Amino acid sequence: RSEAFLEDYICAHYAHECAVRFNERRPPKRVDYLVPNQILTLRDVNYSIERFLEGDWVKHNNIFGMILSNRRTPDAFSHFSYLYSNRRFIILDVQGAGETFTDPAVVSVDVGRFGYTDTGLKGI
Repeated sequence: RSEAFLEDYICAHYAHECAVRFNERRPPKRVDYLVPNQILTLRDVNYSIERFLEGDWVKHNNIFGMILSNRRTPDAFSHFSYLYSNRRFIILDVQGAGETFTDPAVVSVDVGRFGYTDTGLKGI
């Protein structure tokens, strides 16, 4: 679905912007969010391509805000995104290798605004 691809792309941009602002505050560990920079279309289906991440893949939280790892930086980042957005959205489903994350979910006060993973207030 083209709209699902676009939703993922928009969420990646929101997460990247929050990561830039988070890093401006000089946290103990900086974070990076990948934004798909290439689009591959095969048989009318869009695929995003990101660089390969070295290291162990860890999912730190999910779209309902459940904490899944003992790392503090990913959850501090999620919390920061909520404050940065004036409590309008939060970046969840934080996953990746090291401090580089990908495939975020933006969960907003307007359930569904950012696609099917936007669980609204249940996630916030």
